[in-house]
Amino acid sequence: MVKRGEFREDLFHRLNVVPLFIPPLRDRGDDILVLADYFVEKYSRQLNKSIKGLSDKTKEIFLNYKWPGNVRELENAIEYGVNLEDGEYISPENIPFQIKEGSLSNADLKTMEEMEKEAIIKALNEFGWDNKGKEEAARILNISRATLYRKIKKYNIKKNNLPIYRS
Repeated sequence: MVKRGEFREDLFHRLNVVPLFIPPLRDRGDDILVLADYFVEKYSRQLNKSIKGLSDKTKEIFLNYKWPGNVRELENAIEYGVNLEDGEYISPENIPFQIKEGSLSNADLKTMEEMEKEAIIKALNEFGWDNKGKEEAARILNISRATLYRKIKKYNIKKNNLPIYRS
């Protein structure tokens, strides 16, 4: 910014005595929960409420959210939750919508291969593991029988050691 003339050079040198690098909140893992506990206590006291913390599901949501607004966004979310919560723990229903929507858990996401493997297992459980069942499974999955056999081998799918998937 100094080079572009957007920041005064003399001021930069005054402020740049001890440079500090503070990673964004999304890169600080469990610090999110430590800060959340601090803000819950602060706003519970300020709003004369007896909120003890975050529910387990809310903790999971907070840990999976990217926090583009960093600590200020976290503080605002906690203040919002403390204001709305009637119970002892801030539940997902009482946190801002954008945080709930923006926090897909890795556990909720599957790779294409995982989904493909599950679809094959489900089809085989439905139509059978014999040749006729595999032929019908391939037809329903819209793949050739040869492709089905190749994928069974690729994913090491065996009838004996699989959970049963039912629709």
